[in-house]
Amino acid sequence: MIHYGKGFVEPGKASFQIDWESRYLYMKRHTAAHLLDHCLAEATGAKTVTLGSWLGDPAYLDYAGSMPLESQIRAAERLENEYIQEGLPVSFSVVPASDAVRLDAPNEERLPKSAKELRLVRVGDFEWIPCGGTHVNSTKEIGGFRIKGVNPIEGGYRIYFDVGEAIG
Repeated sequence: MIHYGKGFVEPGKASFQIDWESRYLYMKRHTAAHLLDHCLAEATGAKTVTLGSWLGDPAYLDYAGSMPLESQIRAAERLENEYIQEGLPVSFSVVPASDAVRLDAPNEERLPKSAKELRLVRVGDFEWIPCGGTHVNSTKEIGGFRIKGVNPIEGGYRIYFDVGEAIG
């Protein structure tokens, strides 16, 4: 298993302490980001293609293509908050890589060609998403979702967002 952090550790057994508050915020943002992919596709009627993301401050997702209309952005935000309040389960499965390609998963062109197995994450009964990151168990844990801004970037647009109990 590979872990990233500050400093250097010799090979072998190691002991670390997790900053749970920060880790849990990243888990909520990560899950909310997957859900936004779905909600944005639902609001615009077009498949989303992510170009990149950042879950620190400020959190954002980069998408390819033309910027959606303001009404579509707000519709995606409304949908996201509805799904959060529903408390949809977040599940995962490890499958042979050949099975994952047949799922029409978002960004499947970026999947590693040499992988024998892939970890897939699913929010509710929405599309499976190849992802090895950490997620919450239920969308209810996200608390709320707010789109804080949308800006054009080269080849697409960036959506700034955040999560939390007071949002929504």
